[in-house]
Amino acid sequence: MNKTNFYTILTVNDIPDQLELMAFILREAGYQVLCAENGIEGLKIARREIPDLIISDVMMPEMDGIEFCRQVRADKHLTLIPFLLVSAMRKDTESVVKGLEADADDYIEAPYENLRLVAKVAQLIERKKTNDVLRENEIRFRSMIENITDIISILAPDGTVIYESPSVEAILGYTPEELIGQNAFDFVHPQDTDQVIEYFNTAISGVKPAFPLEYRFRHKDNSWRSMESVGNPYHDATHGLVAIITSRDITETKKLEEQLSQSQKLESVGKLAGGIAHDFNNMLTAINGYSELSLRRLPQDDPLRRNIEEIKKAGERSADLTRQLLAFSRQQVLKTKMLNLNDVIIDVSSMLERLIGEDIRLNIILNPQLWVIEADPGQLST
Repeated sequence: MNKTNFYTILTVNDIPDQLELMAFILREAGYQVLCAENGIEGLKIARREIPDLIISDVMMPEMDGIEFCRQVRADKHLTLIPFLLVSAMRKDTESVVKGLEADADDYIEAPYENLRLVAKVAQLIERKKTNDVLRENEIRFRSMIENITDIISILAPDGTVIYESPSVEAILGYTPEELIGQNAFDFVHPQDTDQVIEYFNTAISGVKPAFPLEYRFRHKDNSWRSMESVGNPYHDATHGLVAIITSRDITETKKLEEQLSQSQKLESVGKLAGGIAHDFNNMLTAINGYSELSLRRLPQDDPLRRNIEEIKKAGERSADLTRQLLAFSRQQVLKTKMLNLNDVIIDVSSMLERLIGEDIRLNIILNPQLWVIEADPGQLST
């Protein structure tokens, strides 16, 4: 007796001697055995105990083996249990056929040899073990696919969608059912279609692409999402040669890359502006210096004095501009001080009057109660 075998078998037969004999044989082979004398009783026991195998005689009163098999297959908790029918040799062949049509797994003719019965049982039990492992793997794989953030797609050689993982809805807005049966290439941006088809044909031919493919795919809201995909061929039992495509949304990544590129460009512009500002500041030093020297030598009533004063003010404002450029290039800190905006406006207005021309009149309304602020005067005046 095999003490390591803990599988439970339900045997059903309305003839007590046959039921007892079968139970004895199976217990000797190491199985735990439950017994019932008809299909109704067997169904109750099966629902309560959930056995690993059911063996039932075909011809029984109240509920025969065929109906018993149908009831087992209709119960979601019992439907996967292997079902073995026992038939009297050459007496109820028609019943056996009906039983197999009712989805019984196999049958054995009575009378039978003990070893033949045990071998048949072992075969069905082993098949159940294999199916259980496959089912667990399928559940585990399906759970992984349904919870992964990337999109898993299965495409036929012509691009028809055979399968889409549930994650496609969160990323692209479509339910899997909306995409299955559609041609995936119809959703690709027209400018990217040719390279996508070329990449797909390379992948399904068995040649592994050297790098993932980036392309644009139409979202359900008609916007374009940047995608990155890799593909591999697979021989499916139902569809033959297919391609398994793994895709992820890189739209935000692309935006960040663009922002980084723009930031680097601005940094280059800042360095250039800083260099120009330094050179310009050297020239302004001379302009402002000579303006100051000229003002010291000119009498107060000299008609040229006002022009030179404007030159000096323009030079000072230009110096403020160079400070802004240096601040933009992060080569100089802003110089802030306490200011009255009225004073800043008055200083700027004289320059504006010359710039806007004589045909435009500039009216300035100042607020005498304006608060003092802290700011860089160069930024305000320019």
